[in-house]
Amino acid sequence: GKNTTEYCPFTANITTAGTGAGYFDVSTWYAPTPAHNPLPSGGFSICPSTAKIVERFWRVEPAGYTTTPTAAHIRFYYLTSELNGIPQAMLKAQRGDLSITPCPWDNPVGAVNTTQKFVQVDNVSQFSPWTLSHQNYPLPVELVHLTAEWVAESKEHQARLQWQTIHEHGSDFFEIERSWDGIRFEGIGRVAAAGRSIEPRWYEYIDQVPSFAAVVYYRLRQVDLDGSHQYSRIVALHRQKNPDVLLVYPNPTTDWIEFKIRNVQNTSLPVEVIDNTGRVVYKGVALLGKEGNAYTLKTDNLPAGLYLLRITIEGDSFAAKFVIEK
Repeated sequence: GKNTTEYCPFTANITTAGTGAGYFDVSTWYAPTPAHNPLPSGGFSICPSTAKIVERFWRVEPAGYTTTPTAAHIRFYYLTSELNGIPQAMLKAQRGDLSITPCPWDNPVGAVNTTQKFVQVDNVSQFSPWTLSHQNYPLPVELVHLTAEWVAESKEHQARLQWQTIHEHGSDFFEIERSWDGIRFEGIGRVAAAGRSIEPRWYEYIDQVPSFAAVVYYRLRQVDLDGSHQYSRIVALHRQKNPDVLLVYPNPTTDWIEFKIRNVQNTSLPVEVIDNTGRVVYKGVALLGKEGNAYTLKTDNLPAGLYLLRITIEGDSFAAKFVIEK
């Protein structure tokens, strides 16, 4: 309870039992505005400032089970004095999930009973912690799922990027970033975000991939209206039929390397060698003539270690790793 006159009951009905002599460890506490302290432990936060939640958290932890129950119906009873200005009819429940960053909260769920003053969530299979929020202004979910695949009819010349958001609050746009080495990324396009959505949304972007790229890396930079941003995971897309653009040999080497570039001749190309700390240890220009597309680079002044050879063709960068042994 909150005091000697106000109480918050809690009920959990296990519908798919676990195994072993288990039980549920349940706690609840008052967390007044504006900071909602004390927050659930472990790294949880309340963001953004537009989010509206009640002044209470619940922790529900199964313990002692060999196999934990896989489904339960849970009722979170609330006090009208802790609603924080939220209309009762707009209440939903939200579960904390630290795998979602930077705002670790799942999508709002459940149904409210304003007569008996509880929110019921059915078929719960993941637990702790929980709170109740305004269904139109919940704690935001920043989960982004990104995939990349070749457009079937493009003969590996077009990449289709697709991603999903669970719901959005204050989102501005997604910037698509591309890399040839998985280290340095550059923006290649933007897709407008929904701004505000409480439903899952799918997005798509088609990229024209240069014919000499054997592998390409992508990531998303999700930008909010306040200028803050976060990155998605990196995904790689490999051409199945094309040989490597950049071939380096001998590898490992000692005093020199030779590299060949497929379908490139009669030109000069910027060349960089980068050590395993990201430091550029050589910068020059490769002159590729009519007689072939091979170029020799001395490495006798470099210490043993792993290196990255990077060339630039028409503004696009390509890279290959090589090892120096002494």
